[in-house]
Amino acid sequence: MGWLRNERGRWVGLGMLLLLALLLPVVLRESYLLSVLVLILANAQAGAAWNLAGGLAGQMSFGHAAFFGLGAYASAMLFNAHVPFGAMLVGGGLAAVFAMGIGYLCLRIRGFYFALATFALAEVMRIVARNWAGFTNGVLGIFLDAKTFQMLGGWLDLGKLSRVHYYFFLVALTALTVTATWMIRRRKLGYFFQALREDEHAALAVGINTTYYKILALAISGFFTALAGSFYALYTQYVSPDEVFGVFFSVKVIFISLVGGVGTIWGPVVGAVIMTVLEEWLRVYFPYSHEFIYGLLIVVVMLFMPTGIMGKLGEWTAGLEGRTTEGAVAGS
Repeated sequence: MGWLRNERGRWVGLGMLLLLALLLPVVLRESYLLSVLVLILANAQAGAAWNLAGGLAGQMSFGHAAFFGLGAYASAMLFNAHVPFGAMLVGGGLAAVFAMGIGYLCLRIRGFYFALATFALAEVMRIVARNWAGFTNGVLGIFLDAKTFQMLGGWLDLGKLSRVHYYFFLVALTALTVTATWMIRRRKLGYFFQALREDEHAALAVGINTTYYKILALAISGFFTALAGSFYALYTQYVSPDEVFGVFFSVKVIFISLVGGVGTIWGPVVGAVIMTVLEEWLRVYFPYSHEFIYGLLIVVVMLFMPTGIMGKLGEWTAGLEGRTTEGAVAGS
C-alpha cells in the first residue's frame, strides 16, 4: 500500500482510474448501469463541492441546497431566455456572491448554530421559490425549452443528448471539482482552511483573517455546488422548488462526505460510489424499507468509522508502514 503515499504511484493510479472512466461508456452504452454511473458522478461532484467548505475549512453547512437551487434556477432561466452558453458559470457566480453575503451574516456564529442558520436559509429559499410565481413559476417549476437548442442547428438539442454525453460531461465536472480540492490542499490557502477547521481561535491568534477565509471557503464551495445544480437542470430538463431547494440534497452531500472521509480529496468520490450503489440496491430489494435501512447503515458507519473510509484507510496504511519500518530497524 506504499504507492498510496508515493507521488508517482498516485499519478499512475489516477491515470488508470481516468482511463477506466473513459472506457466504461463504450462497454455499458445506454444500459441501466450507465445511469447508475451518472448518479455516482453527480453525487461525487456535489459531495466534493460541499467538502471544500465543510471538510477543508470545517464550516458544517446544512444549507447547500440554497446554492444548488440557485444554480439550477439560473441555468433554467437562461436556457429559456435563449442564452445557453455560460449559463452554468452565471449560476455558479450568483451562488458565490450569495455565499459571500450569507457568509458575512452567518459565519459570525459557529458550530451547531451556524448549521441551523444555513439550514434555515435553504428553507427560506425554497419558500420564496414556491411563492414567487411571477419569477420562478411557483410550485409548477420551470421546464427547459428545447427550442433554445434547436436555434443552434440542433448541435445542443436536449432531445439528442444521450446518457453517454451526460456521463462524459460529469467526468469532466467531477475531475474539475476534485482537482480544485487537491490544489487548495497543497497551497497556503489549504493550510489556512485547515487551521480554521482545527482551532479557529488559534488561527485568529496567529494572524489569520478567519472571517475572510471562512467566507472564501463558502464562496468556492457555493460556486461548485451551483455547477451541480446547473447540471441537474440540464439533465432533468425541469426544476422545482421542492426538488432543488429541498433539505434532502443538503443532508445527502454531508453523508456522502462523512462516509467517504471529510476533508480528504477522494473521500466524496468513495462515499458517492458506496452510498449510490447501496441506495439503488436497497431500492430494488427493499422497496418499502430502504430509507430506514439506508439511514441505519449510515449511523453504523459513523459510529465505527468516524473518520470515514478514506480516513480509516489512511490510518491503516500509516500503521502498516510503521510496523514495516520498525521491523526493518529491528532486523538491522
